[in-house]
Amino acid sequence: MSSDADAGHGIAQRLPAVSWRVVPAVLIVLAAPAFFVALMPWLGWTLLAAGMIAALLVERFAPAPAGPTVRIGSRLETARVVSRPRRSCGTCRSSRSGC
Repeated sequence: MSSDADAGHGIAQRLPAVSWRVVPAVLIVLAAPAFFVALMPWLGWTLLAAGMIAALLVERFAPAPAGPTVRIGSRLETARVVSRPRRSCGTCRSSRSGC
């Protein structure tokens, strides 16, 4: 692994296997057995609501990514940075023209 990837400058950053970010998913997954196995809809709705609120809080208060955001389409050649605005030279109207 290169030193750039270790510093967090790579395309994908590694996250720990277990994180507080999995709490909303666990709550929502536990809602299904509460509904259909234990036949306690009040518990299922409570777990589902708690999972949705936890997901909202996790996304709302999560720190912004340190590096640029890269969006990759179906091919690696179509990858582009989407978190930084493109600059144009001022003589053309589109930054895609390559001027």
